Amino acid sequence: MGEFSGVDCAVGWSVWLARRFTALDPRPALAGYVERCAARPAFQRSLPAPGEKLIYSRDFYEVPDV
Repeated sequence: MGEFSGVDCAVGWSVWLARRFTALDPRPALAGYVERCAARPAFQRSLPAPGEKLIYSRDFYEVPDV
């Protein structure tokens, strides 16, 4: 226990991406967890290269009124 696992990959990336869709600031412990995941070399390699076309080009997306 206490080691990095596949669950951390899925949850860490999901929380990292969710920041683009929610205006709520994550709890300090959750923010720290995401920062630790994002600091891992494999996580950084998974991100687009500088100048590469992005799927999500803005920092935040409002939820549309439906």
